[in-house]
Amino acid sequence: MSTAITAVTYVLIFGIVILACAIDLLHNRKPPNKYPFKFIFRRFLNWFTVGLTYACTYFGRYNMSMLNTPDVHASLGVSPTQFGVVITVAYFVYAICVVINGFVVDRIGGKTASVIGSFGSSIMNLLMGIFLLFTQIKGAGNVAILCLMYSLNEFCQSFCTTAICKVGVYWYHMSERGIFGGIFGIIISFGFFLALQVNANIKSQFHYSAIFFIPSVMLSIFSLLCVFFVRATPDDAGFPAVDEEIQQEQEENRRQQRENQQSQYIIQNQGEYSQGSSSTSAFIINSNSTSDQFQSLNQKEETSSLMKKIGSESKQDYGMPIKEVGKRILGNKVFFVLALIDFCVGWCRDGVINNMAMYFKMRWDASEDSTLFNLASTGLTVGSMFGSLVCGIVSDLFFHSRRPPVAFLSLSLYFICILITFFAQKAWIATLSISMTAFCFSGVHGIITSSAAMDFAGARATATATAWLISLMPASVIGALLVLPIIKEKGGKKPNQKSDNQSNAKDTEVDQFNLLYKDGQNSDQTGIQGSIEQSNDTSSTDHLIPMIKK
Repeated sequence: MSTAITAVTYVLIFGIVILACAIDLLHNRKPPNKYPFKFIFRRFLNWFTVGLTYACTYFGRYNMSMLNTPDVHASLGVSPTQFGVVITVAYFVYAICVVINGFVVDRIGGKTASVIGSFGSSIMNLLMGIFLLFTQIKGAGNVAILCLMYSLNEFCQSFCTTAICKVGVYWYHMSERGIFGGIFGIIISFGFFLALQVNANIKSQFHYSAIFFIPSVMLSIFSLLCVFFVRATPDDAGFPAVDEEIQQEQEENRRQQRENQQSQYIIQNQGEYSQGSSSTSAFIINSNSTSDQFQSLNQKEETSSLMKKIGSESKQDYGMPIKEVGKRILGNKVFFVLALIDFCVGWCRDGVINNMAMYFKMRWDASEDSTLFNLASTGLTVGSMFGSLVCGIVSDLFFHSRRPPVAFLSLSLYFICILITFFAQKAWIATLSISMTAFCFSGVHGIITSSAAMDFAGARATATATAWLISLMPASVIGALLVLPIIKEKGGKKPNQKSDNQSNAKDTEVDQFNLLYKDGQNSDQTGIQGSIEQSNDTSSTDHLIPMIKK
């Protein structure tokens, strides 16, 4: 890839990120949600830090997909199927852990969860890089070790997945969350750029283990930035809540915490005085001291803001009991509609991402450092960015903050784009259609797993709702991985196939098509079409088998 194209690509990507920042800083200055600039800037610093942290988790998550190439398979002594086991097992772990950790994130808050997830993922990427750099193992041993490490990495990243929504729900009003989801989606899609294009460039210049070392460093840096710059709620930063419902929840939460502290203090001191003294006067003295302690507790609450300024999150419970969470989420019919949509999005999104490198290598003979692959990676990133922004704006402005209609339109367009990708006879058409698929699935992912989850679940159950929705995405990918071999096996068999002679004849015709198709990629396509027309005993569907296998 030429230096000029690389420079243009990087300028384009970073320019879109700057555009997202400008939109957030400017659109909040207008009614009906006109905030003071001090609040707007503090909110921008908050989501920008969390957004880049999550982008770096993509940097350290999809790097494993960049190893899904024949040269790495040969180096590790594994087959494509064995390497697929590593990704599949990790998806199982992620699907399970994200459900559990969603409730945990609701209790500990978005800031703490983001720090835990990013730092943990940093450690696991470091360990995977060291292993791949020095390993002398071949075959199944590599599969087992990588399964363990990559699964632990997915466990850590499951904290960050829901943390971004947990932070956003407190800082953005419901009427802003569609556009916020779009702007935030641009920052998240920046992670695709890091995961696909930057990792591909790193792999082409260094040993493939480097695509784990560099994300590890980035994740460590941003975990520290989260500690010092991110606040879980506006209240932690000294601002009022943006939503009356959230403000009432916070006040109720603080009231319950004060009552619990007072009850615990009374119980502890009653126990001490019942053991040491039986006089009434002693108990009266103790009661007076108790009231003094209540005053000191209030003073401690006022001075706790000093600790918040240096990055210490207030010790409060941001969630609710799990029974109430389940009732709020599962009792809402909207959740099941969103769950079905997210299941489809998972199949679509990760199917494109995990197989894009192999698709361009085997279909167009384009390696990770080729111009074609880098253009496709750039298109994937740009498409993801604009997909999130457009879907968010359309949802808020044209559908009155309703998310499912936009999801339906996006998935319908995705179906058309994936058909174009499958039947594309020109490389530039395939590249453009890949970009449009990213536009579609990123837009749906943004408004469903962030905006919609925040809308119907409320602030104290946002992380759990997001986690339950996101867990369906790896589950759908697992289903795709299990079903795909069956499709490949059954797709080439005719229902009325009876004799061995017919089977051998069909195999001969398919072999002839393979040879002609391979030669035809660099020559006139009319020869292929003519050979297909001469095949009178085989249907047109059978001649697509080589393309399906590729």
